[in-house]
Amino acid sequence: MGVMDRKPRAPGRPLATTMLAGGTRLYHGTRCVGGFDVPDGPAWFAFGPGEARGWCDWSDEPPKGRTHGEARVLAYEVVTDVELVDTRTLAGWRALGRRLARDEDPLVDEIARAVAEAGMQGWHGRAEAMLVEPGAWLRRVDLTPDEVAAVGAWAGGDEAEPPSP
Repeated sequence: MGVMDRKPRAPGRPLATTMLAGGTRLYHGTRCVGGFDVPDGPAWFAFGPGEARGWCDWSDEPPKGRTHGEARVLAYEVVTDVELVDTRTLAGWRALGRRLARDEDPLVDEIARAVAEAGMQGWHGRAEAMLVEPGAWLRRVDLTPDEVAAVGAWAGGDEAEPPSP
């Protein structure tokens, strides 16, 4: 999967981290129209193309300045190793919430802001990663034929306009 476990670097730092290795493929499910190489703000990335489909309907509201259109899955490659907070367990998520948001069950937007303000790059969940500055770590790549088969009609390109009803 491209992930190597690692202990925190700084003594006394209560958050465990994990390394997302360069070369790892990630997938982003979106309904935002228009071409973009990489999301321009905090975004979820799945470790498999099928899982990314679930993120297409994650939010009823598109990010500021964007509109919703057809669901699609985009593929990315991690360009260099990136250290992420390890939240693959509920204890890891709660530790992140307590440390940065002073809340064991914070809202995702709150924790993404707090992670960015703390100079961290994101977090690694069980089936996905949240990157607060995806453009610093990812480059867009084409879906392989097997990946296209895994997502079916969700394998879309850049939609310039929302689909007609």
